[in-house]
Amino acid sequence: MAAAMQGLMASRRFSLTYSKLLHGIFRRGYAQDELQFPSDINIEEEVLQRMEKENIKRRKHPGRFAQNKLLPLPTKLVDGVDIVMQKYGRKSTPEEAKKLDNSITGRHPPPEPEVLREKVSMINQKLDKKNKRDPSTMSEEERQTFLVNRKSKIQQILRHTTHLQKSIDYTGYNTIVYLLARVSKNYNIIRTCLSEIEKRDPGFLPSAVYNFGSGLGTAVWASNTVWGSAVKQYYCLDPATDMSTLARLLLQEGDEFKKMVIPGVFFRNKPPSHTSLPFPLVVSAFTLLEQPSKIKRLELIEHLWNMTSDYLVLIENGTYAGHTVIQEAKEWLLQSPFEPQSRTTADEEPHVFAPCPHDKKCPKFAIKDLKIACTFSASFEPLKQYKTDLNKLTTSYSYVIMKRGKVNTPDAKWPRIVQAMPQNDHHTHCRMCCHDASIRHYVVSKKKTMRPVYEIVRRSHWGDKIPIDLTDASTKGALYYSEEGVRYKGTQKSKKKKAKPKQTSKDSLLTNLMLDNSDQMEDIMEKWKEHFIPADSEGSGCQSESINLTEDSSDQEYTTDNLNSSVKFSRGDSVHQDNFIDPKKDSPT
Repeated sequence: MAAAMQGLMASRRFSLTYSKLLHGIFRRGYAQDELQFPSDINIEEEVLQRMEKENIKRRKHPGRFAQNKLLPLPTKLVDGVDIVMQKYGRKSTPEEAKKLDNSITGRHPPPEPEVLREKVSMINQKLDKKNKRDPSTMSEEERQTFLVNRKSKIQQILRHTTHLQKSIDYTGYNTIVYLLARVSKNYNIIRTCLSEIEKRDPGFLPSAVYNFGSGLGTAVWASNTVWGSAVKQYYCLDPATDMSTLARLLLQEGDEFKKMVIPGVFFRNKPPSHTSLPFPLVVSAFTLLEQPSKIKRLELIEHLWNMTSDYLVLIENGTYAGHTVIQEAKEWLLQSPFEPQSRTTADEEPHVFAPCPHDKKCPKFAIKDLKIACTFSASFEPLKQYKTDLNKLTTSYSYVIMKRGKVNTPDAKWPRIVQAMPQNDHHTHCRMCCHDASIRHYVVSKKKTMRPVYEIVRRSHWGDKIPIDLTDASTKGALYYSEEGVRYKGTQKSKKKKAKPKQTSKDSLLTNLMLDNSDQMEDIMEKWKEHFIPADSEGSGCQSESINLTEDSSDQEYTTDNLNSSVKFSRGDSVHQDNFIDPKKDSPT
């Protein structure tokens, strides 16, 4: 018995060792041979010479733009948050903040009327097939009852199959919940994007910043951290009065009688006139998904582009919905014509500064069967009032930085790492977006890859650029996605699905009433108008108003009475939305 047991254990040890051996052979041999990094591609010579001359370590190579460490909030901002939370916070605020954060992260763009009409048509056809009675043979009373039941059924199906979501009300106590849920996250994301501009274009010093959808003013704090006193004016636009009031209160360290710690911040509820001087930097974070329709989104993008003279920064959630609207904005700017004066010279045409090393369509959209989003990761430290056991949280975001004129930086064509890199003992998987709008998957190994490439890639992170030139590199053996949808090594052919026969709609009385009559269609969707049309849609539009930032045109002084009354759920008169501050007192000298 003992001998049998020893023999069994020996055989298991042998099988385990044999499986490990086979796994090692596959991992170090076959996998690297199939996806091995091109042996003739090395780090750019100028970069290597500079790193050796300045004694720069591999982990600090010039392509390091990812935020792989915690970026603490400014001390004065933390002090202001503490005072505000002590005054307005509740015991249930942390739980409500987590729910609100999940709701914002999971948002989708509102469905277009054409999409809703098509879905209603499809639902109506399916219900017609199940219906055994013809409405034309019914009596008038039976027909009315039948139509009411049919509308109710269509509404129930739409509720479960369509992203119909209510607009978030950023007033009163909701602003406090939003503060706890998003201030640290938004600050880290915006600062990471702005830091890339500062690192890649060190000569760029914006004198003014236009922040559309300013919210809590995190873009103001991030811009001040990156460029300091170089920024003289901040034009903050947000239709939510209480949100702007709270943003100013944070700039005053929680005391409404103090001066703002960052001078030159102006809060408005209407955009400036197009005839005014453009802003060197325009930032819009987490506002595209809040627009009521695609037309409003494109109008907003056009307005923001017309307001900038150098850089436009657009940021959204790190989801497929957020990535979709970001790519929609990018393609609209690159392909659609605007005002004639904005396209007079090539120096004023839009180009992608980050994250893409090209001006083409996103290669991840070439995979039509899979919804893959191009996102990036950021770590942030939650507020102590958030009440979590973790000292570090991670979030994802999607962004694009557009620049007027060509991108002349040396790293313009460097490939960017667009996915987390699993690192094993002797090799690293690296997926990069390249200058030819392709995604390449290489295995960088210690034995088969040139030493500088291996050392730099091993010390890089998701979102970094690799200082190499892949212009003349072959795509053989790489995971290659192009606009034509070329797959791995070009050998796998996509399976063609059999086209389903088109369903012919019934020419019945119900179909005519439900689809051809616009009044009936509006009656059907009446209950969902508030789900995808914000309450203050006029404030989010692109209205123009000529405003002089150096003159005081306000009729009322700034006050936090409205915020106090709103938090206590006593609806009082709102603070005057046109001017929340006195520019004479806070304007820079």
